This record gives sequence, C-alpha cells and structure tokens, in this order.
Amino acid sequence: MRKVIIFTGFLIFLSLNLWCQQQGIMSQYRQQMSLFNPAAVSIDSTTNLSLLHRRQWTNIPMSPISTSLTYGFDAGRNTGLGISIITDKAFIEQSTFVSLDYSYKLKLNKISNLYLGLKAGGNFYSINTFNLETFSPNLIDPSLNSMSRFIPNIGIGAYYKRKSLFISIGVPRLLSTKIARESNGAVSTVRDQPHLYTSVGYDFSMNILENIRIKPSILSRYVAGVPISIDFNTMLRYKNRFELGATYRPEGNYAGIILFDVSNALKLGWTYEVNTLPELSAIGASLEFSLLYKY
Repeated sequence: MRKVIIFTGFLIFLSLNLWCQQQGIMSQYRQQMSLFNPAAVSIDSTTNLSLLHRRQWTNIPMSPISTSLTYGFDAGRNTGLGISIITDKAFIEQSTFVSLDYSYKLKLNKISNLYLGLKAGGNFYSINTFNLETFSPNLIDPSLNSMSRFIPNIGIGAYYKRKSLFISIGVPRLLSTKIARESNGAVSTVRDQPHLYTSVGYDFSMNILENIRIKPSILSRYVAGVPISIDFNTMLRYKNRFELGATYRPEGNYAGIILFDVSNALKLGWTYEVNTLPELSAIGASLEFSLLYKY
C-alpha cells in the first residue's frame, strides 16, 4: 500500500508544472563553498579536501540523500584549481554533477583580495523506473521508461576577502538545461534552472573572551519564480579545539552544528536539523556528517 501511495504522489508531481529549488541544501555550507562558487576553490593559497554526506527527512523512505566532495589547491601565479562532485538521490531519480574549478586572485591592496572563478562540467542524470509497481503490472506505460544522460554546464563566481570579512556570489550551473521531454500530454520535462548563491560572513574575536571567535554568516539561494531561501548561521570557535553553532532557515528549519579539530589539519563535523512546522512533524530530522582536511 505504501508503494501505491508513493507512486500516486509521483504521478501527481509529474503532472504539474513546478518551479522549485533543484540543487541540494546543506547546513555546513562554509565547508564546501566551491560547490556554489568556483572562485572559492583555493582561498588564502591553501589546499583542502572536504567530504560531506546529508540524509534528509530520516523518517521518509527513499528521502533525499546528498554526498559531495570538493578538492582545491594553489596552482601558483595567483591561480587555484580543483574539482567538485555532488550526488543527489531521491526516490527513482539520481544526479551527479562533476566539475573542474578555476580561480584567479586579484590583489586589490595589502589586506583585500578578489577571486574570480569558472566552473566547467556536467550532470550525469538518470531515472530508474525498474522497481516501480503500477496498478496494471502486465501493461507497459511508455511514460515510465528509465533514462540516463549527460548534460554539460558551466558556472561562474566571485569571492571578495578582506581580513575576516568575505562576500561570495556564484552561479554554479549557469545554463538552463532541459533533461526530458513532454509527449502526448504526459509531462516528463525536468529543466535545471540556474541557482544564484550569495553569502557574506565575518569572523571576529571577543575582547572579554580572547579564546572564543564568533563566525556569523548568511547564505541565500535564488531561483526564478521561487521565493528566496536564506540560511542564518553562527558558529562559536574555542581555541583550536572545536566549533559549536546553529543555523536557522525561515521555512521552519533549525540545525545544531559541531565541528571537532582532530588535528591542526583535520576536522570532523556533525549536524542535526529539524523542521518545526506542525504539518511536517512526521518527516524526521535531517543529518549531516563532514570531514575537512586543510593545510
């Protein structure tokens, strides 16, 4: 019975023209900024490797799962290079976006730098309908065929840094790409819309508590035809041992975040996120696990 309900909901979803945010959401976005902005691939001439895994709505079967990896390094001559990979899987749909990232640093003055970035890659997109159970198992529905394809794309970004202040703006997938088609009144079109990500943050020390740094930041996501989504994030860093903080999203989401410094170069992170809207009380929490290696 549960499979029938899920399948019915899937058909209703396909029968509508929807405008929504298609790219993944993560609470620990500062750990993987190059996913949203190629200009952030190698800030301050560092080398970094980051891995993040997110399970959304743990009480819902086949709910969205995202796994992402970023790697960036200083290639010399004010140039940063890297790679970004993010895989999103939900129900019968899966996409893996792989890109090469490039950034160039413009030194504005002694304390300010502007990074300009380019991203080139593509999306390996697939729909697997093999295990779907229909109301008429002996009949073949042509609108439920599995599909797999590669869709190339490019992205751009800019990242400004002045001491403890940063401002980031990026469009990781600039092209509006059409994944499927509409045929005989059956809507099977998925169009990947450009997402505009902007972020600003500032890290500062407290005069009274010298061992604590406060790291507030904001990340906004904009897609044409959809209300802007904003994350308000604040982290407290104690010496070089750990960070503790929280994220608030006006849609009713609250998240607690903790990052442990295993060593000077290695960090481990964990996020527990809940939605407080009464109508979404049964979906369960969302969890994130991260690993960051930076030197």
